[in-house]
Amino acid sequence: MHMTSSNLLHRGSAASTGVRNRIRVTGQALTGLATTLCLASAFAASPAGKPAHLTCDSMVDPLGIDSAQPLFAWQLTDSGFAARQTAYRVEVATKPTLLTAGNPDVWDSGRITSDKSFGVVYGGPELAASTRYYWRVEAWDKDGKPYPASDVSWWETGLLKETWKAKWIGYEDPEHRAVRKSGATWITNADGAPEGVPYNVTPTASRFSPLRTSEVTSLSR
Repeated sequence: MHMTSSNLLHRGSAASTGVRNRIRVTGQALTGLATTLCLASAFAASPAGKPAHLTCDSMVDPLGIDSAQPLFAWQLTDSGFAARQTAYRVEVATKPTLLTAGNPDVWDSGRITSDKSFGVVYGGPELAASTRYYWRVEAWDKDGKPYPASDVSWWETGLLKETWKAKWIGYEDPEHRAVRKSGATWITNADGAPEGVPYNVTPTASRFSPLRTSEVTSLSR
């Protein structure tokens, strides 16, 4: 069969176009495969994190908590598919080192099968007043595998039921100090005096306020 040079050029051009198309398709397939492998590698290299954002009575490291049974809460940091908590364990101790050593000396809830991660009630012995307590939480994932334990957090109790006495303190200018120490009685002002009650008689209404000696003199009948 006789072929002209133009036929050869046409067939050669068509062949090279087909090769380029096959190369393009192969390149796209390889790119998609590489992307899939990268995503799979990223998920495999990102293990679930420990519980975080620990709060006690909705506060972080609070002072002066007067609740005898504070409420604990935390958040998971597992970004895996369908991640969820299936169990938890709350530990409370008087020292953070006891928690990291796995020896809570105040309360250990034990493993509780539950997905609850907020409003978890303290269930240990009675708390002492004005005392700092340390706590942490452990959790288990959807497959029953444990997450790493959380960092140690703490809260400090208030006075609770403790009997105490105190005096109000604050700034007091010399004039007010002199009135306080003079033994002056409480009287009402002219607009607030009950009908028929003299201004120089000490009433018991809660709206009364102390006045200067000059004001008391001007109000006397």
